[in-house]
Amino acid sequence: MLLNDVFDSQMSLGTILNINDAACHKAAEYKASYCLASVKQSASDEIYHRNKPHLAVVDVTSRYCASLAREDGRDAETGPIHLLALIEQGFDPDVNISDHGSGMVCAFKQILPDTDHRFDHFHLIKACKELVRYLKNNKKSSLTHQKENLLAASHVLNQEFQQIAARYRVTAQDVWDVCYVTLYDIQTHKYHNKADALASQLESRFEEIEEEVLSAMAATPRCSSIVENFNSRLRPYLDPRKQITSKRLELVRFYLNHQVFLRSEHSYMQGKTPAEVLTGTPHPNWLEMLGFERFKRAA
Repeated sequence: MLLNDVFDSQMSLGTILNINDAACHKAAEYKASYCLASVKQSASDEIYHRNKPHLAVVDVTSRYCASLAREDGRDAETGPIHLLALIEQGFDPDVNISDHGSGMVCAFKQILPDTDHRFDHFHLIKACKELVRYLKNNKKSSLTHQKENLLAASHVLNQEFQQIAARYRVTAQDVWDVCYVTLYDIQTHKYHNKADALASQLESRFEEIEEEVLSAMAATPRCSSIVENFNSRLRPYLDPRKQITSKRLELVRFYLNHQVFLRSEHSYMQGKTPAEVLTGTPHPNWLEMLGFERFKRAA
């Protein structure tokens, strides 16, 4: 009815299914054409649909979904298979962030042992809020158990700050003090009062150190919110009433990777798709990439 009323065209459901299947296959072909060597920081997670996990690996910088697969489980054998497939495309990140599901942790230890596998702060923060609300008596104990995971990113920052301190011949505490100042809104009196005090102590080095501190913090991801964001964009396509196959999941992955970001706080992503950010190369509209001609209303 929609095709007949809006586009003045008649088409059977079988034809629509065949068109969809052909698009799924073509989308899968594009997957292997991208080099993933530029992915240095990744995030991994799974989203469940009809009690089956859909494993996702996303590049933190470009938001490009490198892998999206429907599986029967998330055991120690499933994760390595997907990592091996990604490695064939040059996937070898310096850092991967996840909620430390046992299957994914085991996969990275086996296949990419040199990758720094960090715990996702999002889940820790969420757990802390739940503890404050429901389990106040156990709050202190739970934080103690997660201390090592929670401070992992801080240890990385501390190493960066020590290098900054050595370059500018100041103490590591001086660099941390600059870091604490950056937490205040630059428009507030607190920021300027504390910044002025440090500037009088560090003189012209203050602004240079502040810039390096901000760069170090921006380059040290602490949360897997990128893959959580991807899951939120994926969710509308996972109708709980319908079965979704691996080939259709590949088509959804292709679509999301080649859709232009309508808005972004990062200038390098504005008006581009994840694939364009990943490769640095523009591409045609996703429909045209799949061999379709875009509909144009008659003048």
